[in-house]
Amino acid sequence: MNTTRLLIASLLMTAAVACAQTLTEPGWYSANGQLSRAPAPSGATKQSTQPTGGEQPLGPLSGSTPGIAEAVTPEIQALARGLENDPLRIFNYVHDHIRHVLYFGSKKGAQLTLLERSGNDFDQSALLVALLQAAGYTNTGYQFGLLQMPYDSADHNDLHHWLGLTLVNTNWSNTTEYFSWLLGTRGYPFYLDVDQTNTLAFHRVWVTLTIGTNTYYLDPAFKVSEPVTGINLPSAMGLSTNDLLTAAGGTATTDYVQSLNEGALRNKLRDYTTNLVNFIQTNCPNASVEQVLGGQQVTTWTNGLSQSRLFPTDDYGGQMPVVNWTSEPTNLMASLTISLASTNYQWFIPALQGQRLSLTFDSSGLAQLWQDDTLLLQTSTSGGGSISVTLSINHPFGTWDTTSNTLIDNGNFDATVAANYQRTNATYALMYAFEPDAKWLRERQEQLDAYRQQGLADSSRQVVSETLNVMGLGWMLQSDRAEQTLSVQSGILNQYHHRLGRMAQEGSHGYYIDVYMQLDGLFMDNGVATQDWHRLDKTFDLSSYFSSAMEHGIIEQLQSSGLVAASTVKMLELASTNSLKIYLASSAN
Repeated sequence: MNTTRLLIASLLMTAAVACAQTLTEPGWYSANGQLSRAPAPSGATKQSTQPTGGEQPLGPLSGSTPGIAEAVTPEIQALARGLENDPLRIFNYVHDHIRHVLYFGSKKGAQLTLLERSGNDFDQSALLVALLQAAGYTNTGYQFGLLQMPYDSADHNDLHHWLGLTLVNTNWSNTTEYFSWLLGTRGYPFYLDVDQTNTLAFHRVWVTLTIGTNTYYLDPAFKVSEPVTGINLPSAMGLSTNDLLTAAGGTATTDYVQSLNEGALRNKLRDYTTNLVNFIQTNCPNASVEQVLGGQQVTTWTNGLSQSRLFPTDDYGGQMPVVNWTSEPTNLMASLTISLASTNYQWFIPALQGQRLSLTFDSSGLAQLWQDDTLLLQTSTSGGGSISVTLSINHPFGTWDTTSNTLIDNGNFDATVAANYQRTNATYALMYAFEPDAKWLRERQEQLDAYRQQGLADSSRQVVSETLNVMGLGWMLQSDRAEQTLSVQSGILNQYHHRLGRMAQEGSHGYYIDVYMQLDGLFMDNGVATQDWHRLDKTFDLSSYFSSAMEHGIIEQLQSSGLVAASTVKMLELASTNSLKIYLASSAN
């Protein structure tokens, strides 16, 4: 984050935000919200794993626009060909290779789900539909409704193994309280306690595929995950916290630290790193990341294409029948808006498809908004050296109207934040990501290489904005990997509702990354007791420190040696080097 707001935005503005809040200030936030359990339905609840006559006829919901979430891109077309246009191979690919992340609504769409190698049931279903359509199977659709899912099942087709939880269901009241917080934090509008012992119902999306006279029901996002035990990291590193504190030295009081020994601390951390690398090379040289850190391993799908649903549906006493769509509806889709100089532009986020967004200002103050190399908006600006630019994100979160069977969007976890941008001689890559994968970064690096091979100058809009985009995605990827690593060690399920900001090159000022709109959906994997919330808070705090350090790290990695970049952590380092006191503010002092 740029130096004018470092302490405010990176230190003070890391906080928990309640479910109903709309964020209006920059910063990194952790979401939490509790979802009330729905009352028992007034009529008899209908359950079925087979399609029934009570389902609504095939067709999109009001407000649906075909082809946004499930748009077929050249990369999706090529992947379908690589899978020999075989529907079973296509399903297996999505099931086995796309990581499930729990959240409600359509956010990534098919292409970004492929690039991030992760998504929820909306987004994995969109990728499956796009691949099937690219393979020539046009008789595809979606079904949306309540699915009854057990917490535990002998075959592991259950919530426990789908979400990778360690919570043991010995007290159903505690288990339902846990899910009320988990589902509320991840934006779900409704859930139902089905049997008061082991089964919940909440909204899910799955795919229908008709081939000849057969209709198949495909749920690519549901996958059984089994725990993988990692190595003993403290032992492998030879970690001694006492030795680490001794190396840090300095002065430590209840209120502040001063004059830490950075050199000795760096050497001690280097030694631990060397020990860990030597241990892995000696004892488990071919281990996966999960086998080193621990985590979850998806069980490969071997059951073919199914003509019945894996879980029974629940129509909530006839009020909430399963709905059929031909495309994912926009009223359940996240959107992004940019506003400046009395004009604005809006996208449904799945339409971004992982493409570069950039905002440029020339020497006269002409502002241009680009998506890759398509000019979307152009406007003249005037005034001083800066201009206010507002980014707004809307999530399809709220409550469920059981009478009309539709979402009431009440603004949960939405964000609208204004920030100053340099009005002349500046280029900004507008950064967005959720749970990025290295594949996305590689694709953008290849695009940058293509621009340069075309002979475009280093000062051209294309090369400058894509260079910034690659740098920004590098930060997104590194900071996400740090949070994933911390989450696995801490028993936390990591997820981001949104990550928005800018990677900037400003004339006379230089470069910086400022992802000033970030909302974590971190949640515990085993309960909601006081100590569990404390564990979540610690993970969020540690992740924020690593992300801050990477703000200066990504700049220094890609610049000539000796050039220094700024971040909150860098300022703390400079304070310690100069023997300044670094205070921990609390209600006690």
